[in-house]
Amino acid sequence: MSKPHWENAPDWAVWLAQDEDGLWWWHEQKPWPGYWRNFWASLGRLLAVGQGQPNPNWRETLEERP
Repeated sequence: MSKPHWENAPDWAVWLAQDEDGLWWWHEQKPWPGYWRNFWASLGRLLAVGQGQPNPNWRETLEERP
């Protein structure tokens, strides 16, 4: 799976990020660096979007809704 498109994001999603293993996540609030999928370190809602390829540069994937 390639990077998800913002037009498919839930209304509440403001952030998009990919984990090292390639899983993409929508986030309601900005997640702490390195904790994209950690429910305890993330504020607000988060939702797994889909599995992409493992990404060694995953920390650079965090982006805010345009």
